[in-house]
Amino acid sequence: MTVKKQLAKLDREVEQLHPLLNRLFNAMPSVSKVHYTQGPNEMGADFVLERDDSDLSDKTYVGVVVKCGSINQSNQEVDRQIEECRVRRLLDGKEVYINSIIVVCNGNISKNAQEKILERHRSSNVRFIGLDSLSGLIDHHLSGSIDEMPIALQEYSEAMRQEIELSEKAGELLPGLAGCFVEPDISLLSEDKAGFLRKDQVIGGLSALSRHLERNRLCLFEASMGGGKSKVLRSLALALIQDERYSAGALVPVLIGAARFLELISDDEWLSELGPAGVDLGEKQIFLLVDGLDEVDAEEGEIAGLILEALKEIESNPNIHFLLSSRPVEKYSGSLNQVFRKFSRLEIEPLKGKKAIEFLTQVADSSTITDRVLKDLSSNNLVRAFDSTPISYILLGSLLKQQTKELPATIPDLFERYFSLVLGKWEIEKGLLQQKEAEVMYQGLERIAGRMFESASFQLAESEVIDIFHQYVNERDIPDIEIGVILEKLCSRCLILFRSVENRTISFRHRTFAEYFFARSWVRSGKRDLDYSVFFHANVTAAYFFVGLIKDCPDEVRALSRMDLPEDVLRFSRLVHFGNMLQAAYTTPSAERREALKTVMLDSAKLYWGISSGEIETPLAKLSKVHLLGFFRNVIVDCYSYGDFAKHAEFVIGELVDEPKNKVTALAVFFLILIKSEVDGNLDFVEFIDEYEEVLPVEIKLGVSHEEQLRFKGLTKAAKKMAKNLRAGLRNNPNARSFIRDLYDIPIKKIAGTP
Repeated sequence: MTVKKQLAKLDREVEQLHPLLNRLFNAMPSVSKVHYTQGPNEMGADFVLERDDSDLSDKTYVGVVVKCGSINQSNQEVDRQIEECRVRRLLDGKEVYINSIIVVCNGNISKNAQEKILERHRSSNVRFIGLDSLSGLIDHHLSGSIDEMPIALQEYSEAMRQEIELSEKAGELLPGLAGCFVEPDISLLSEDKAGFLRKDQVIGGLSALSRHLERNRLCLFEASMGGGKSKVLRSLALALIQDERYSAGALVPVLIGAARFLELISDDEWLSELGPAGVDLGEKQIFLLVDGLDEVDAEEGEIAGLILEALKEIESNPNIHFLLSSRPVEKYSGSLNQVFRKFSRLEIEPLKGKKAIEFLTQVADSSTITDRVLKDLSSNNLVRAFDSTPISYILLGSLLKQQTKELPATIPDLFERYFSLVLGKWEIEKGLLQQKEAEVMYQGLERIAGRMFESASFQLAESEVIDIFHQYVNERDIPDIEIGVILEKLCSRCLILFRSVENRTISFRHRTFAEYFFARSWVRSGKRDLDYSVFFHANVTAAYFFVGLIKDCPDEVRALSRMDLPEDVLRFSRLVHFGNMLQAAYTTPSAERREALKTVMLDSAKLYWGISSGEIETPLAKLSKVHLLGFFRNVIVDCYSYGDFAKHAEFVIGELVDEPKNKVTALAVFFLILIKSEVDGNLDFVEFIDEYEEVLPVEIKLGVSHEEQLRFKGLTKAAKKMAKNLRAGLRNNPNARSFIRDLYDIPIKKIAGTP
């Protein structure tokens, strides 16, 4: 059916014709804003179109009078609306007058009717759009698409597009970067009987993620720092508002930051605060996309409580599909880890191979991606150091554009060289920056980051940022520095800061930028007296950058590994993050790095046995002993599988084997074997079983069996012999079967009698 015939069939003005015209007007390049004013306070115009007059630097306003059907003679209702269009009105808080009027209908407007209307309203500049003209406009601006989507949903989708566009712009690290996107592969994660984590399968890209969310309803979407979580959620939201079900009013996506979402939970009616204004969510399918849980500055227990509160509503409503993005679950120490056991777990596959090169060639010129670069990128150490995340490739791409001779070894190296380029060499060589300006920029950025961490707010008023620069310059009497120019360069040319014109605030374009400059301020100030606060969630990434900026730091590595931490949750934080820190300190003498790895592995073993025995009270005591072991195994494999850690692990194993045999050293060696095997692919428990079988607790023997099952789909001869010995030792115990079952099924807190 032609557009003209479809148009002629529309017989409901408000429900059918108005939504179509709303889409049409919003698609016209000459219209800067569409005001839908139909209703009791419309004052004649169903729509008011706002146009920018660039020649006069002013705006003009067009009133639109809409009628369904044909207009064959003078129409009193049309006359009334045209007359009322002359009345002064408020739009966005501003008093305006309508400059011209368009009468639109989906039928014919007779010549006689046009003449009479023009005669009555000679001073009103009236024009007409009938069926033929309207169908032509729809063909041109909407590609012939007639969509009856309610106006509230149209406005909601347009607002979402604008908000996403603003977010993309705020996080744009290179000019034009918002358009760079390689659809990631997404994997489904699961645990075996012992809680050992494995990837079930790669389910696909965005469409597969959407289908999985429909089927499973509670999904956790995981990726590391800069791993592309926000980009994927925004892309999914945009895909959903283009879904036919959204147009039909059957589906509504909601994209919201985790901090704002958790604020709403305290309100019993929080669900009504989401979605399009004035639209009853009722029976609609709601895709609730909550982004950035790891960026919420609150205690883990408090966050867990709020999510559990939200789940009461979500789980009772079969129409809600909840997708929550976060850093990997293993990096939470207790309460949240338990909450997430309710969720289907998904993760972004690291950028590698063809997808990595495709993304890199979008960021950098393809001519800069040489054979040498491709060879270096295939290095396990380099890719592992970058964690294969988009932000790493974005910054790397900017370096390649400048024909860099050598690739960085770690993320702190990458950040250091990138900022050295955009704030120093690059700008100075182009004559766009003086050396003293570059120094002012560095110092100002460090102080801005420090202020943000002090206030726990990653947005500052623009006036406060200007004051920070003024204070630095004035205290040192640095001449010929224009703070406004400096700030403009940081926001518009260097793309390190983002200025919100609407809110008059300044923020870093990526949180890791703030963490990097905060770490630089530590280095510049000569900070060396590290304390346990470096393992707080808010500070640990800055501490990682701090170690990576120094690189050769035996004193710091020693202090961090041996630090007496007042809370067990901080011991767990050290376990999670120390691998990255140790890798970043790659020029520290190997003996110091090996000793630090040994110290942390022994402490992790003590932490495990403390929880397992009930001596340490933690939400992890809700796990069984074998599942707790699986949890520790997953953390260590994920956080310590760097290339040179294999040789360090092998050396430390050799040292520990010569020490007294007990369950602590045995478990530390078990963890070190996992690190080594994850890197070099060689899993060998033969010597471990030979050395430690007599002192191995049952759960570690079971752990060996599960690890070999994961790797080999069966047991080696040594493991079979150990399993046989275990069965023989339990043969005369009538409770043997229930004992083994309890290791898998009974929470530690019930066995230990902990609260």
